[in-house]
Amino acid sequence: PDQEKEAKAKTDQYGEHDHEDEDVEHIAYPGRNGRPSQQCGRLMSRTAHIKLTVDLDAEEIPVRIQWEATESRERGPKSCDSMMLSLFDGATKTTAAIDLWTKDTSVADLNLYFYQVFHKMADTYQRATRNEEMANQIHEFGNGFGASLGLAPGPAPGTRSGPREER
Repeated sequence: PDQEKEAKAKTDQYGEHDHEDEDVEHIAYPGRNGRPSQQCGRLMSRTAHIKLTVDLDAEEIPVRIQWEATESRERGPKSCDSMMLSLFDGATKTTAAIDLWTKDTSVADLNLYFYQVFHKMADTYQRATRNEEMANQIHEFGNGFGASLGLAPGPAPGTRSGPREER
């Protein structure tokens, strides 16, 4: 319980980006929270479902995106303004992707979305590979991206942090 409180109170160097208590919902497999399901000491097999519903206008542009998952904390469809789904095929070593945003999604919201996705990608990469050095590089890229757009403090990549010298 005390560790849980500490984790929730803790924020990291990435500003609003918080590993545990953020608006990004993680769906972990197998089992909830990344732990295998067990019953009487035996692993249970089950199927989880993720459903995406995209409403298109007459020009086939998304006007509404909804998702729901059997492993979600909340039941029923939830709306979102943008999404990225990447699927890796180990046999062909290729990635298929579905990247959508509604026509009313602002560029400012997309900038914030991508800033948050870079940091989530770094966290996921760290959990999947245990490669902290590369995860930190992804975080650094995200910080530079955010700084360039005014979303995060600090200098943008390729800029000087101090005052410019006059010649």
